[in-house]
Amino acid sequence: MLEFEFVNKELHRNIHFKTPPQFSFARSESMLPIGHSELSVLAKDLPVVFMKATDDKFHLAILLSLISGDNELIDEDGLWKLPYVPAVLRCHPFKLVSVKDSDSETPPQKVLAFIKGTPFIKFENEHGTSPLFDIDGNLTQRAQHLNKLLSSLDQETSTTS
Repeated sequence: MLEFEFVNKELHRNIHFKTPPQFSFARSESMLPIGHSELSVLAKDLPVVFMKATDDKFHLAILLSLISGDNELIDEDGLWKLPYVPAVLRCHPFKLVSVKDSDSETPPQKVLAFIKGTPFIKFENEHGTSPLFDIDGNLTQRAQHLNKLLSSLDQETSTTS
C-alpha cells in the first residue's frame, strides 16, 4: 500500500515536482476512479463500473482490464493510448487524504499529500520541475491547479456514493 506524506509549507518549502511524462506507474491497475465530469468522455472508449472503495462506498471507475496487472491502455513506453487522460493520472503523485481530528465531531478534512519516495518529487530544482510553494509560502499556480482538480475529483466521487 502506498504511503502518503502531507504537504507542509514549512517542511516542503523548497520541494519541486513534476507530473509524470508517462504512466508506467499505473500499468498494473485494472480500474481507475473517475469523476462524473469525466464520464461522458471516458465512457466512449471504456467500460464504466462502480468500484467499492476502502470506505465501503461505491465510486465511479473505468475498467482497464479484466486481468490484474495487464493494463493494455498503457503501452511499453508508459504512454496512455487514449486521447483523454483521467484526472487521477494527471494529478499523480498527489492525492487528497482524509484527516480527522480525534477530539472533534467535525467531519474529516481533505489535505493535499504526495506519495512518499516518488521520483516525481524533488528536493531541489531540476529541469522540468515546478516549485510547490512560491517565495511567500503559498502554493504556486500550478500546485493550486492540481489541488483544485483533486478537490473537484474528490467532490465528484463523494457525490457518487
